[in-house]
Amino acid sequence: MQLLGKRKVEEIYSTEEERKQADYNIKVLEDTGIVDNLRKGAARAMEIPDLKSALKAAVQLEKDTMLFYYNMAMAIGSKEDRQEIYKIIRIEHDHLSRVQSLTL
Repeated sequence: MQLLGKRKVEEIYSTEEERKQADYNIKVLEDTGIVDNLRKGAARAMEIPDLKSALKAAVQLEKDTMLFYYNMAMAIGSKEDRQEIYKIIRIEHDHLSRVQSLTL
């Protein structure tokens, strides 16, 4: 939210088309409940009955998180801010890889 809020016209790195697409994609993520699920991840985790279900939910959470951040990166202003988002995405990829390895 902080990165999106500090956009200035002269710092914008993404194209108008990318920003429109990202705004649309993020709205779809909100409308389908993915953003809400990300917000409530910890509470949802407490409701999971077994390890197999927990791992499955964790894999999906990591995928949804990456999808959200990829769309956010499309909308972000400066190159430096976009690089920060890409750092987060790399961490999420690592999380996904770790959790996925536990399901094998």
